Amino acid sequence: MSGIPITLPPNYIQSSDPVTPNLGLALTGLSQQAAENFNIIDSCVQILGANIQSFLSVYQNFSGTGSGNNVIYTVPAGYRAIFLGATFFNNSGSSVNVYPAVQIAGTVYQLAAASAAGNNAQKVIQTTTAYIAEAGESLVINFSTNTTGNLILPVVLISNTSTLKTKKLTSFSVGNNALYTVPSGSSAVFVGIGDLIVPGPNGQFAYFNASGGSVTLIIYQVPSGATAGTTNQILPSTSVGNNAAQNSTSPAMCLNSGDSIVVNVSAATAGQFAWATVLEFA
Repeated sequence: MSGIPITLPPNYIQSSDPVTPNLGLALTGLSQQAAENFNIIDSCVQILGANIQSFLSVYQNFSGTGSGNNVIYTVPAGYRAIFLGATFFNNSGSSVNVYPAVQIAGTVYQLAAASAAGNNAQKVIQTTTAYIAEAGESLVINFSTNTTGNLILPVVLISNTSTLKTKKLTSFSVGNNALYTVPSGSSAVFVGIGDLIVPGPNGQFAYFNASGGSVTLIIYQVPSGATAGTTNQILPSTSVGNNAAQNSTSPAMCLNSGDSIVVNVSAATAGQFAWATVLEFA
């Protein structure tokens, strides 16, 4: 072969039945290049899935119950939980509005706008932006009224030492609020739900307004040592109505050491919530 040399995983040569170390992808009978490609895929999953501890499903049945906030799962000590959505089958005889939320220190923050779950139908309850809950936080499903049906919540548990995490703002001052600053000596990329297989620079920032009134929102990606302003603004001034979300997808959300994401709001009212999920590299 010519061109760039290919470095094979050691188990390709050392084992009669070689597999990749993380996913167990079979390498037997593959060409040298195909084996290396499989190992690259395996490494990408390992980078993002470092310290994955467990996969589980949480089941909950409702029988003429469930109006309001329902705590479905609380993250145990020593872990984080990746929330990718839930599935609800509604057989109550009528439609019900539903949305996902997270409970932090006793306060519930909405993650997406309410939408209808039709009768005798399956409803996927999901936020458009990945959320990773910390230990002690609870994943919540809110129903507009009592209902009957079956809920399944898949959860991926990772170690709380993982470099994959969600940064959030639960309280705001009028003006600029720092959502996240990259630690010294590190870089970071923002990740969305689609990136939770292989990381890439197409992450998302999310904001939900349940404050009771409209809020004007501006987002800045601020280089290290700079201040938020027109030279680093990445989202135009946007009026976000009550019970509405604003998501921002940006190919520029790869961050250098000391870079920050700054959220500017026109009101300090309770009920606002902003978050973004990041993967840090030392």
